Amino acid sequence: FEGNAPADVTRNYVLSGLLDAKAVKPTSTPLAFLGEPVAIKAPTGIPMRRQSGANILIIGQQDELALAMLNMAVISLAAQHQKAKAKFVALDGTPADSYLAGAFAKVKEAVPQEVDLVDFRAIPDAINQLAVEMQRRIDVDDPAAPEIYLVIYGLQRFRALRKGEEYFGSFSLRADD
Repeated sequence: FEGNAPADVTRNYVLSGLLDAKAVKPTSTPLAFLGEPVAIKAPTGIPMRRQSGANILIIGQQDELALAMLNMAVISLAAQHQKAKAKFVALDGTPADSYLAGAFAKVKEAVPQEVDLVDFRAIPDAINQLAVEMQRRIDVDDPAAPEIYLVIYGLQRFRALRKGEEYFGSFSLRADD
């Protein structure tokens, strides 16, 4: 992306090395790179361990920066996995009339792994499939199963992911409670 960017990707020597490598060197804890260092240290990356709570949440008011960071995370994770060892499921909340529309499709073309771009109408089914797979992995303990990364851009646009009001029914905001 031109203009404001979270980092100059060409300065991330670790990611450059991964992308230039002839073969993927699997790692037990892949890093989702988000930017370049602001001090003399390694590039900024978040370890994505195979456990609950291994999540990244990017909050901000600059859509371009958030999308660039998510795309960089996907590309960096893809560079650390063999083709059959990872899958990405992307819920793209980019408005259709935005100049940012289609960014995930470009990432899909750039990485060798499977990237499912989930349509708005298919979100409930996609989330259900992920829940079924998660339960299967809990029941079977399948450490050889490929990593699955769920990427959601523009979470505020996905009403299907919101809790119903009945979920919050046990909470009260009255001053006399």
